[in-house]
Amino acid sequence: MPTITLTLTDDQVVELIEQLPPNQQSLVYQRLAKKKWGRWIEASQGTDDEARRLAQARGLDWDTLNEDERMQLANELVHEERGR
Repeated sequence: MPTITLTLTDDQVVELIEQLPPNQQSLVYQRLAKKKWGRWIEASQGTDDEARRLAQARGLDWDTLNEDERMQLANELVHEERGR
């Protein structure tokens, strides 16, 4: 079976993702956040002061966040970085 390569702009990819139902969009964002920020999250567990500072700046307590909440924080950081 032949392989087809489709070239899309960043905007086209975002538009495609935005067409997904909200729960599927969330899964995409979580996978991207984990891919981009996975090492940051691991590192932040070793450098608790920085993780606490970033969480506190957002009104959160790093020590009480579960893994999903920490991933959500990483996801928010990704979105903030994309907006710059």
